[in-house]
Amino acid sequence: QLTYCFPLIDDWVNEINEQDDEVDDSTEESNDYELLASIEPRAAILQTWGEYEKLLRDKFNKLIEEKRLNYYNRPKRKFLSVSEMMFQLLKNKLIDKNSYEHSKELNYLRNMIAHGEDADTSTEMALEYNETLGKLKKYINEI
Repeated sequence: QLTYCFPLIDDWVNEINEQDDEVDDSTEESNDYELLASIEPRAAILQTWGEYEKLLRDKFNKLIEEKRLNYYNRPKRKFLSVSEMMFQLLKNKLIDKNSYEHSKELNYLRNMIAHGEDADTSTEMALEYNETLGKLKKYINEI
């Protein structure tokens, strides 16, 4: 469940959630995302990117453990960027070029927002961003 900086919004979201107890989790997550996207599209984009990055990082590490990914992190770095992980997946032929390029484009927008650059964002853009990342998440999950 999302937590907002404004107590009135928190109360409102909680009230809506209490009224709609029979909604399944994926629909509830979608509704929460849509609400956030309508209030603050930049925050929605950063949130969904964070979920994608966690999924990708977990999958990347699992593929290394399973010896399905030929990657040696030398010198041992604590952090690998999404770009580096996606490049390694492409290099190891675990993803296609199209998925790699989509991830790069989405990462570019995420970086613009995260680093305070001027990027026009809208509710529609945030929803489309989430939909595209959803497809990438599914693709990564199926590797």
